[in-house]
Amino acid sequence: MFTANQALTLNHSARDLKALIQPNGFTAQGVTDRERVDTVLLALKRTGWQVTAWPEQWMGMGEAYPVVLRKRALELRFISSPQYRRYVTYTWHGPDPVPLLEGASWADFDQQGRLVIAQEGRLYAMWGTEARELIDLNVHQPPRHSSAASSDVATPIIQANRS
Repeated sequence: MFTANQALTLNHSARDLKALIQPNGFTAQGVTDRERVDTVLLALKRTGWQVTAWPEQWMGMGEAYPVVLRKRALELRFISSPQYRRYVTYTWHGPDPVPLLEGASWADFDQQGRLVIAQEGRLYAMWGTEARELIDLNVHQPPRHSSAASSDVATPIIQANRS
């Protein structure tokens, strides 16, 4: 989440931050402990997402008790499995199916009102019922610090269900 033009707060523990890519020209800081869903929810609420379900307990409760947000016809579910693996899923509640949401790591609406989806390093935009690839970012990955390649860094909460 950007807290100023050149300041970035990552939803990773400050301990793990050193193993992550350090962006040039930015001050990056981590959260004090492990990733926090409320940090992500605050950022999402600022962009128009609305919480529609907040269970009393969601940690370890699986798909039966997710934290659910909605923006127009797009639904986002934060799930914490019984093994405490956290992931998100997206569901489309519009008239036409959006197959790219299966396995999407991120989805939202852009300033033009198009549904934009990130999946496997590629960014797509929906044009009616057709998905068009905007860019393949796999070739633009910045080099990682040598410690990041061998380090076991925390998995971000914004991760699609791949099982």
